[in-house]
Amino acid sequence: MHRIFFNINAEKLGIYLFLFFLMYSNLLSRVTGLNLNAIFYLIFLPVFFYSLKHFIWDSITIVLMFIALFFSLYIFDFRYYFSANLWSLKDIVIPLLCFLIGSRLSIYKDDVMNYINLIFLPFVAYGVAQAIIFYSGNFSAVLPWDASHIESMSSAGIKNLFQCQLLRFFGVMNAFLEYQLYVVFIVSLLWLNVDAVKNRVLFAINFLLAIIFLALSFERSPIIMFLILIFIWNFKFIPKKMGLFLLRSTVILAVIVFSIYGTEKLKEHPILGCAAQRLNNLLTLNLERDEAINYRIDNNWRESSGLALKNYFGIGPGRISPAAQSYQDYVGPHNNFLVYYLGYGILGLIFFLFFLVLVSIRLYRLERNYKYFGYGTLFSFCAMAMFNSPFLGKGGILFFLILGCLLFSSSNKYGKQCSKAMYK
Repeated sequence: MHRIFFNINAEKLGIYLFLFFLMYSNLLSRVTGLNLNAIFYLIFLPVFFYSLKHFIWDSITIVLMFIALFFSLYIFDFRYYFSANLWSLKDIVIPLLCFLIGSRLSIYKDDVMNYINLIFLPFVAYGVAQAIIFYSGNFSAVLPWDASHIESMSSAGIKNLFQCQLLRFFGVMNAFLEYQLYVVFIVSLLWLNVDAVKNRVLFAINFLLAIIFLALSFERSPIIMFLILIFIWNFKFIPKKMGLFLLRSTVILAVIVFSIYGTEKLKEHPILGCAAQRLNNLLTLNLERDEAINYRIDNNWRESSGLALKNYFGIGPGRISPAAQSYQDYVGPHNNFLVYYLGYGILGLIFFLFFLVLVSIRLYRLERNYKYFGYGTLFSFCAMAMFNSPFLGKGGILFFLILGCLLFSSSNKYGKQCSKAMYK
């Protein structure tokens, strides 16, 4: 504890503040009524520029910076509102740049992991408490700021706040799935680096609360992403071949059992029935009867693909950025790859896919645990990207932070070489 809080240089303090507001700015904004998200982005600036000062020019970072510059120039696409295009930087470009901050996290990996382990406890505990309070029917009385936030979204015309009677905005600390993605991938990142974690009891509590939260929220997207991650990732605590076999067998068995018995047991439940059916539809690949996916196919994807075929140079980032939804002619593709195409044209999509290919190649060179964790993270985000936009906003910030931390970690040979150059 002394090492975490009292042996801090200016950069490490900036990183700690950045991580704290990344996790808590949305919640604190609702509780206080102040826009603390603005503080988060103000903190981002010095942390990013300090990371830029220690920038390592290699193939991945060069391509990433080129993409960020290419995307940034599109704010001058005068076919659409300049202000809307400018807002797109927050959703699309800033997450890319957080890759560099992730590379600096790797320099202080041990201290950062212990710090995250500490601040994660109230973060995940709040989600569990929120879920329990929702099921108890006392949401408005106990959490008035969350209830008010949901009411304001409803009054603004935002639909889809509920899946039948299951609250879709569990953890509205972050909009929609971001909070749930943070729960899954932060606790997984801690597990990956558990050797650096000093308070194992606190980690065990965090892990248990994360599993409880996923079970209570019952949202299929983070659950599926977690299943993809553990299916690919070989945990280092069990024998290599036997561990992989057991993990895969457990996942397959769970899918079969749930597919046969889960829906029948839960379909009559007034809150969980609809969510159980949605999860069952995805696990059994019975997508033709899934209302949400059919809506995407018939509306979001049809409209977006039609625009894509007519606009090889895109329609401008302002029209697809979630931060610019209040502008006219906003388009929500519900597909992150279509977002890049529509925002920046076919070249923008090709550049981003090329970056993911480079990441895949570099991950192969990492130490075994980091390699498979990286592939699990990459593939789960790509799977989610077919239906939503996990590379954007705070979800995207988390993704690129993790990538930067993995690729530059001193736990692998390449990261060790870069660490010597970055550590000054």
